[in-house]
Amino acid sequence: MAKVEGGELVPRREFAEACDQVLPHANGRFAALTDVLRFAFPTWFREYVELEGDATDSRMFHCQLVPGLVQTEDYARAIMETGRLPNADDLVTARMERQRILEREDPPKLWVILDEGVLRRTVGGVEVMKGQLERLRDLADTAPHVAQIIPENGKPYHGWSGSFALLSFAEGADVVHFDGFPRGYFLAEQEDVASATRAYDLLIATALPPDDSAALINSILKERSPTASPAPSPSGTARTPTGPCSSSPPQPGRRSSRAFRTAPRNRPGPSSHGPGGATVTDQFVTGRAG
Repeated sequence: MAKVEGGELVPRREFAEACDQVLPHANGRFAALTDVLRFAFPTWFREYVELEGDATDSRMFHCQLVPGLVQTEDYARAIMETGRLPNADDLVTARMERQRILEREDPPKLWVILDEGVLRRTVGGVEVMKGQLERLRDLADTAPHVAQIIPENGKPYHGWSGSFALLSFAEGADVVHFDGFPRGYFLAEQEDVASATRAYDLLIATALPPDDSAALINSILKERSPTASPAPSPSGTARTPTGPCSSSPPQPGRRSSRAFRTAPRNRPGPSSHGPGGATVTDQFVTGRAG
């Protein structure tokens, strides 16, 4: 409480709302503090958070880490701590606040495709990964969301060189966001979005069906229990803790130089991001973004 009152720590919304109810004459001051959470993100990432909140559909592929929108708090904290940043607590709180869009009456529909290596890479310890796998399993079982896993079989697949997300809106054209280091970037040109959409369609075809993906998540959960023995992968080959994804950032083709032209909301064009947009959010673990 002292750190919150002293401006050293941004409170979680639940804590802030409880303080407003318990403390006399608070008048919503504690809940208002959570509005500053967006400033915990780098300036070049804030637009992504806004667009993410406006989107009706979010299709994500990640080959290194669980995407921030579905991370558990412990998993997010383990990632942020690798960046050795003084504001790691605020960044974790901000990431959890981002996830409140999934609690709306009309939440965005998530379609998440992950490389199996993401499930097997231990982040934060066994118990942290267990909690994260349970979160993914719950997502896979919750309509209208979809989770698919690309099984490890030693073979490359289209799109495997980097993570990206496609955002769709009730009004306006789709945009695609690619992860990269040190920043991500948006593309809004029709041919670029069409290329990313085709890549995502191929990933859907490559991944296990949703029911089989949920079964694989459960299988890995059981393997992580103290009495479990390792199980073979679907292909019969040994499973390793890392997937086939390249650790190098994706190389963009042609970056869009025009602003988002069809959307009624005020969306700056990709050129406003310079070379980046939101990479350290999920894929690269500098811990600076959401």
